Amino acid sequence: MKEIPFYLDWQFWSAVAAVAALVLSQLPPVKLLFKKGVLTIEKHGTIFIHHTIGSPNINLFVILKNIGGSSISVHSIDMNIIRKSSTSFLLKGRGYANNPSDYNFVMLTPFEIEPNQTWAHTISFVDLWNRAEQKEYKAIYSNIRDTITEKNRVDPGYTKRHEADESDYIKICNFFEKNYKWIDGEYDAEILVKDKENNVIAKDKVKFTLFESESDELRLWVEDYKYGNSIHLPVSQKQYGVWVDLSD
Repeated sequence: MKEIPFYLDWQFWSAVAAVAALVLSQLPPVKLLFKKGVLTIEKHGTIFIHHTIGSPNINLFVILKNIGGSSISVHSIDMNIIRKSSTSFLLKGRGYANNPSDYNFVMLTPFEIEPNQTWAHTISFVDLWNRAEQKEYKAIYSNIRDTITEKNRVDPGYTKRHEADESDYIKICNFFEKNYKWIDGEYDAEILVKDKENNVIAKDKVKFTLFESESDELRLWVEDYKYGNSIHLPVSQKQYGVWVDLSD
């Protein structure tokens, strides 16, 4: 019996059609594999506002979710703050809390978010000092620390808290005033997620209002600088911070 060429065999082409149909049915998942990563941003409805000797800080719980088909590399997370009728200032995301109840923050370093995965942590956004500011603060810090430590050594039974020298207290108050930015008013804030090349790969805007009473509360911190609180000693009861509601 003469053998039929495969290209004339209807059974062969039926098998080819079945395989093609199977491949086509798998195309959507295959396309998804090559889909670019897409990052969404969600955040908690309140922020925690505080400062470091006047320099503004914000703590905010941020949720990043990759809804795309490939991994996304996050290199940094910043927050640009604009007070109405004033200049803007940039806060850098420097640390994050591993757990919501943590008081200590882990350094925020580059990380990857895989498809359909979420990264959710409280981020500490801070205003970074330049070298001159760091040098100035370290000198004041050392003087206040050494003065109070020596007074405690010489007179440990003193019934009141020992104070820094008046000249150093004036210097730390001036340093505070130079850096203080939490003036009462309306603020616009933009969360900026960036890649290795400093390109913005996701962003989100929020608004908040800082009332005069809240700004005054943050200013009260200077009163306990004379005792070394939040300098070389832990923060005092006055030096806490304020919770502020966000609005989209």
